[in-house]
Amino acid sequence: MIKLYELRKEKGLSQDEVAKILNVTRQSYSRYERGEHELGYKALKAIANFFDVSVDYLLGNSTYFYPDRVDVVSAMGEGSGYSSEERKLIEEYRELNQSGKRLVNETIKTLRATSAQSKEGKIS
Repeated sequence: MIKLYELRKEKGLSQDEVAKILNVTRQSYSRYERGEHELGYKALKAIANFFDVSVDYLLGNSTYFYPDRVDVVSAMGEGSGYSSEERKLIEEYRELNQSGKRLVNETIKTLRATSAQSKEGKIS
């Protein structure tokens, strides 16, 4: 499963580290990554929870980490008060990997803090 390899690398973990966290042998985890061993329900759920992604994402059925949340964008259609730009931003955000999402979140926090300070007259 290429997704497992990518998610593990993104977290900067070794196969040994992930195997210990999931309570499996390194060999078993390695087989999961290579797609040589089919994951059972409990293993799929544990891995999805650990990497904070959906099971569908792990199985390659979705490019979204959480495809069940995609309907929110549809609900933000015409007449909802949300612009097409806002809907597009959400769709693009969902396509980012976890490190990209963290970067966007931190940027937003920084911008909000700067904006709040500006309103208070602390920044000119």
